[in-house]
Amino acid sequence: MDMRKLMCPKSLVVVGATDKPGMTGNGTRSAVKGTNKDHVYYVSLKRDEVLGRKCYHSLAELPEVPECMLLLTPAKTVAGYLEEAGKMGIGAAVVIASGFSEERTEEAHRMAKEVEDVCNKYDIALCGPNCVGIVNALDGVVQGTHDLEKLVDGGIAVVAQSGYLTGGFRQPNADQLAYVVSAGNSSVCSVEDYMCWFADDDRVTVISAYLEGVKKPERLVYALETAAKKRKPVVILKAGESAKGSFAAASHTGSLAGNYATYQAIFKKFGVVACKTAQEWATTSRMFSVLRGKLPEKLGICGLNFSGGENTQFADNCERYGIDIPEFDQSTVEKLRAVLPSYSTPANPLDATTTLFSETEKVRTLFTAISEDPNIGIISLGNDMGANSEPKDITCVKLMTELRAEGKLLPTVISPTWEKPRHADFINQLENAGIPLVGIGDQGFKCIRHLLDFAAYKYDEHTLELALPAKELAEGKLSLSEAQSKAELTPYGVRVPGQALAKDAAEVDAALAKVPFPVVMKVESPDILHKTDAGAVKLNINTKEDALKAFDEIMANCKAYKADARIDGVMIQEMVPNGVEIILGINNDKMFGPMLLAGLGGVFTEVFKDASLLPCPISKKEAGEMLKDLKGYKLLTGYRGSKPCDIDALTDLMVKVSEYAVEHKNDVAEMDMNPVFVYEEGKGVCVTDALIVKRV
Repeated sequence: MDMRKLMCPKSLVVVGATDKPGMTGNGTRSAVKGTNKDHVYYVSLKRDEVLGRKCYHSLAELPEVPECMLLLTPAKTVAGYLEEAGKMGIGAAVVIASGFSEERTEEAHRMAKEVEDVCNKYDIALCGPNCVGIVNALDGVVQGTHDLEKLVDGGIAVVAQSGYLTGGFRQPNADQLAYVVSAGNSSVCSVEDYMCWFADDDRVTVISAYLEGVKKPERLVYALETAAKKRKPVVILKAGESAKGSFAAASHTGSLAGNYATYQAIFKKFGVVACKTAQEWATTSRMFSVLRGKLPEKLGICGLNFSGGENTQFADNCERYGIDIPEFDQSTVEKLRAVLPSYSTPANPLDATTTLFSETEKVRTLFTAISEDPNIGIISLGNDMGANSEPKDITCVKLMTELRAEGKLLPTVISPTWEKPRHADFINQLENAGIPLVGIGDQGFKCIRHLLDFAAYKYDEHTLELALPAKELAEGKLSLSEAQSKAELTPYGVRVPGQALAKDAAEVDAALAKVPFPVVMKVESPDILHKTDAGAVKLNINTKEDALKAFDEIMANCKAYKADARIDGVMIQEMVPNGVEIILGINNDKMFGPMLLAGLGGVFTEVFKDASLLPCPISKKEAGEMLKDLKGYKLLTGYRGSKPCDIDALTDLMVKVSEYAVEHKNDVAEMDMNPVFVYEEGKGVCVTDALIVKRV
């Protein structure tokens, strides 16, 4: 598939050319406004001329074989035209028509399959169907129903399966757009294919995608890895946060690692900026585009405002989004004190007062002093930049643009408090200087958080790969018993307690000879996965008599709980000391492969669902970052007199589990190790229970 012919065709044929109002007429007109207009041809069965240009009556009449075809004809004609185009050697097509798989009728699905088969037969790169096409503002080429706003030399490349969202994204960002792709049903070229093109095109500075689902995970990995290594922001709005997952309930991991959480974990590994609303998606994309790769080198922020109320709001928003407001260095305080009015305190956030902004040189000192502070990496200016010019606005715009051009101003964003008409000329001057407006209040601070996270991301600290499984996986599932599960893990260096199996009461004494008191007794059964629920766990057994009694009670409880359960006996296990409880698990996504889950055990898992997820394989550093993401992380580092836990041993275990998951990506469906006891520094970890579910 030649994506170049689709994204930047040197020649184009418009089939179904018309001058009628609407989408088809728009597509006809837009096609001849591009830089390839001398090689754009119209085909119409009935017309000899449209919009003053000659019309051919068939593809066979064309003076050359075009690289791309824009089809403006009804759905029932599409497959036939694609067949003819394929035979001629036309390598790409855009299909605007709806009426395919989105309608969910038998006939619509038949036509969709026919279109896909023809494209695969002739290796045609197809955009759509049910789309509004492509605008390439870098090369000045259009094959769709949108117009080319202006030529650009770089900027945002946006792709969405929704034409409505690409249209909405265009409105506030038209001057920043390099590509606009409405992917429609994506029956041949998927969103991931376009993202790969954007990642490879160095003129694209930001990749923005609305993602409903992924068809080609290997292409997504390529796009995200390429962008990460180029430090090119990828901003994604992922649909489906509220969708219910269809995961088995055999393990805690399966219920915690839903579809949306899987995508978020992948995004985190590759440094993707994940947004939750369309407005956040569009505004964040524009911010990165305006900044042009000039990112904060430090994560501390300075809030520069004009009132005490703004300072308070700034501080509250920063705390809400975990943004660090460091104290000014003493040298900065002295410089600021020299220019600020006596009633202004040189502290961060700073109420600079409007009085100061009548004296340009003092304001220059203000900006340069903050920019030279060793603790500050970014400045947020609280200014509405209203349509009515104010003296402070004029001074800010003049000095910030000058200082940015001189390389003397830190990365700076404008954070307005109120929604109001903006001063268009001021905004243009600031954006041309690389200073974006990030939106009001909460929206703006989300953008700043995204900026700081992306600035802090270091691709070489992550394993930029996924353990993608085979395309076809077995649908059946088989749960291993605890002993079988542990036996799978011990070759990977996983420490488990000493244990012995008693198949019946007569074997209890022999088993006890192998395991010192006190012991834990648990049913050994592949059919009873949640042993506590079945009353099949007995703790603190200290004598043979208690062990025999516990054996009988476990067997009776299991019979009452699940009469037909296969029971291999009772496992008698060394009762290891308690430590901080951790749950580790694997959920093996059919598309993206194994995902490692780590969480605080007990009530943290059951009630608070305090867990972190990341795709395998993972590095030791990534394992440590997963733990830091937990709300209960302080329990591992020492809290209220408790000693720090052996985090080094725990992260080693997480890497070992990841290695096991990668090697078994095609045959393990899910896994739980719960609880894992983590002991004091230097004393290691111990996996006391394990469950592995295999695909069969």
